[in-house]
Amino acid sequence: MIGYFGLFIFQVSTDKVATFKDFNREIAVRTSKYDIPGRKSLTVIEAPELQKISYVVQLNENLTPNVDETIEKMVKTCESGRPDYFFLGGKKQGSDQWIITSISEARNIITNKGKTVKAELSIQLEEYISEV
Repeated sequence: MIGYFGLFIFQVSTDKVATFKDFNREIAVRTSKYDIPGRKSLTVIEAPELQKISYVVQLNENLTPNVDETIEKMVKTCESGRPDYFFLGGKKQGSDQWIITSISEARNIITNKGKTVKAELSIQLEEYISEV
């Protein structure tokens, strides 16, 4: 197993391929600048920003049992706002849970009956902090 986010398991086996490409994790800090006459501005570190993760899932009927079901499951997870942990190589990414903030869907091949054969989902996650 490569990793997982909630119910979505990323794996490669002889009968199923469910993986991603272009994994990116953005980590930033919030700062403030204070102008000082005749000198460089003073930078103050305020706090860490919410982390973000993005990746692209490639779905293919030959490797993913039901492309349309998988897409619908991802959409429902996004729209519900259900947070979960993201693991990669057995390591939890970040210290908190994540929510899907957006999905961009490209259905590359669709049959004449409307069944999706090949698709790509660009998924954006954001760190989820439920309590202060």
